Amino acid sequence: MRSILSFFALHFCSLELISKKLEEQIEVHGFEFFGEMSGRVALYKLAQIIHKKTDRDVALIPDYICNVVNTALEKAGFELLTYSTNEYLEPDVDDLMERLRSDQVGLLLTASVFGSSALLEELKLSSVRDLILQNNIHVIVDLCQDIDLITLLPSNYGENLSAIISFNDKSFLGVMGGGILSKLRLPKTTTRMSCRKQCLLYKQLFFKVFFCLKSKLHHGCSQILRRGINSRSSLPKLNFDTRSQYEYSYCENFPYTFELYAMTKLQIIMALIGLSNRERLRKVKQEFIDECPCIRKTSYFETSAYLIVDCKLDKQRKVKPSYGMHYQPDHSQRPALKIVHNKGFCDEV
Repeated sequence: MRSILSFFALHFCSLELISKKLEEQIEVHGFEFFGEMSGRVALYKLAQIIHKKTDRDVALIPDYICNVVNTALEKAGFELLTYSTNEYLEPDVDDLMERLRSDQVGLLLTASVFGSSALLEELKLSSVRDLILQNNIHVIVDLCQDIDLITLLPSNYGENLSAIISFNDKSFLGVMGGGILSKLRLPKTTTRMSCRKQCLLYKQLFFKVFFCLKSKLHHGCSQILRRGINSRSSLPKLNFDTRSQYEYSYCENFPYTFELYAMTKLQIIMALIGLSNRERLRKVKQEFIDECPCIRKTSYFETSAYLIVDCKLDKQRKVKPSYGMHYQPDHSQRPALKIVHNKGFCDEV
C-alpha cells in the first residue's frame, strides 16, 4: 500500500526534484550518477565515450554473459576477446592479468552474473590496480543484476573505473531505466521520449503488475488446493525474443534498442520505490535461500536476482533460460545451467 501511495504522490513532484533524490540514493564513493533509458543504453553510451578516449580497440569480457553486452560493445567500436570463467562464473585472475598486459586492450568489463563477484575484491588489490592504471585500461563493472553491490565499488581508480546499473526487474520491479556511475565527465542525455513511447512504458508496467498479481493469486490457490498451477504460462515475454530456447536479445524493438533517451518520470519513480523496498525484498529472497539446499554459492548469491541451482526444486520457481551465444542464439556455452529467479517480488512464481 505504501508503494502505491508513493507511486501517485511522486507523480506530483517535479522531474528535477525526483531526479535529484535518485542521485542522492545512488551516488557512492565520489561516483556521479548519469541516468539513462536502460542498462544496455548505459553500457553503449559509456563504451562509446571510452572508445573515443583510447587508441586500443580490444575489450575483454567474460566468456559467459548476456549477448546484449557483446552487441553494445561492438556497436561502440570495440573488438571483443573473452576471458574464461569457472563454474562459479569467476575468472582465473592470473590469466586475466596476463591478458591485461597486452598493448591492444583498452577496456575490461567485469560483471556480476548470477551472484558472481564482478572482480570487486580483486580490483581493490594494488597489483591489479597498478597494472590497469599503468596501461590506461578502462574498467566497466556491470552491476545490472545486483544494484546492492554499488557500495563495494573501488574508489581509487579515478576516471579509469565506472559501473553500469539497471532498474529493470532485477533488484526490484521497474520499467527499464538504468544508468552510469562514473568519475568521467559525461554528457547528460537530454533527448526526451515521445509521448507514444512513454505510454508504451506505462502499458508495460500495467501488464507487469497485472500478471504479477495474477500469478500471486494462482500461487495462493495452488497452496490452498495443494496442487501445482503453472502460472508461468500466463506470463508475457516482456524482455527477450522467443526465437531461441536460450535467452537472446536481438535489440530490435523499443524499449530494447540502444536509442539514447533521458530517464522518464515513470522510470525514476519506479527506481525510487524499488530502492525504498530493498530491505523487505532481501528478507523475502533470504527465505527461499534458507529452504533451498542446492544453491550454487557464488560470491554474492544472497543478493543476486538469479540463482544457479544444482538439484530439482520441490516448489515451483520461475526458470531463467541460459544465455545464448553471440550471433548463435540457438547455442549456449552452458546449456545445462539451471537458473531460477530470486528477486523478492512476485516475478518468482
